[in-house]
Amino acid sequence: MISPAVSAAVFLILRLAGAGVPDPQIEILSVLALAAVFLVSALCEEAGWTGFALEPLQARLGWLGASLLIGGVWAVWHVPALVQAHRSAGWIGWWALGTVAMRVIMAWFFNAAGRSVFGAAVLHAVSNLCWQLFPVHGSWFDPRLNGLLLSAVAGALIVRCRQTAALPAR
Repeated sequence: MISPAVSAAVFLILRLAGAGVPDPQIEILSVLALAAVFLVSALCEEAGWTGFALEPLQARLGWLGASLLIGGVWAVWHVPALVQAHRSAGWIGWWALGTVAMRVIMAWFFNAAGRSVFGAAVLHAVSNLCWQLFPVHGSWFDPRLNGLLLSAVAGALIVRCRQTAALPAR
């Protein structure tokens, strides 16, 4: 899956750069509990973002336009919680880049997987789980590297779709 690969790459880049990232302390019961909570919450969110909003917006804006619009709204939707968590403006900006890129990936997957809202929810839940598994409950998560890598993946999907006409480019 994309999020685990990106998260592993971010972790390795931080380690190779000498950031002093501690070893992850992963407890299987905690991971299962988090996965369950994240899946339930992602199913609720994706019922709206993907199940309700995506297809009508795709009909008007194409899959890319719809995913960028929803991704932007999705990012703004989370800003109050991030401000309450005392995240800096820079942290929020890089996180928002990754969030919009993740929405592009999720919209691509939704379409490629036969319009599966459940599939989009699993991607959403796994994405949340990956940052939370960074050492010290996500405190070493780097939204800049994550955002850049997710943007590269989203960009590659966009190029691929335009080259193969796999999805409407509109």
